[in-house]
Formats: sequence, C-alpha cells, structure tokens
Amino acid sequence: MEDKKKLGEVIDYDGRSKRAKVELTANLEKGDRVRIEGERTDFQQTVYSLERDDKDNRIVWIPVDKSVEKGDELMKSYEGEIVKSYEGEIEKKYDGAIEKEYKSKPEKMRGGCV
Repeated sequence: MEDKKKLGEVIDYDGRSKRAKVELTANLEKGDRVRIEGERTDFQQTVYSLERDDKDNRIVWIPVDKSVEKGDELMKSYEGEIVKSYEGEIEKKYDGAIEKEYKSKPEKMRGGCV
C-alpha cells in the first residue's frame, strides 16, 4: 500500500487555466509529488508551480494535469519517488518498500565464450 499524507483539500477549480485552489493543512512545496483523490478523481502529478492566495499561505493555486472537483483531497505521494542515488545505486520507495536498482557496467569478455 502506498504511503500518503494529507496536504489539503480542493476548494475551487478553474477549468480554463486548469488550476486547483487548495486549502492546505500541511506544507506543500514545488517539486512535491502529489496524488489527488476524490469520488471521480484519482491521479498523481508533480507540483511544478504554486501561487499563494492569502497572507497565511494556507490557500494556494496549483496547475493540475486533469480536472478536479471541490472536496477532492490532495495527498503527498511517495510512490515511485527516488529517495537517493550514489555510485551507480538508485533506491526508490515504492509500495512502502525500498527497491534498489543497480546500474551495471558491461563486463569485458576474456577470450572466447563462457
């Protein structure tokens, strides 16, 4: 099961500009991977920009990939997020587990078939 943390709730949607107005209950930053869930909504995307709408920074407008509805929840998504990488090893958090991938360097054949 995917790890999720509720960040806020959609309070308005502008279909022309494809932006959702969200009331935040937790911190949201550019680059965060989010999931938007609702009765007829369920998709993930990265937050590439956000526009603060009040002085308390609790209301923000974010561009969305698909249409959303009032009441949809904005969740922090950790599915498929790259956690760290170093010296050819990449760790990804996926379905609650850490999955390691290794970049392999081609080994040279030493004189003939094995």
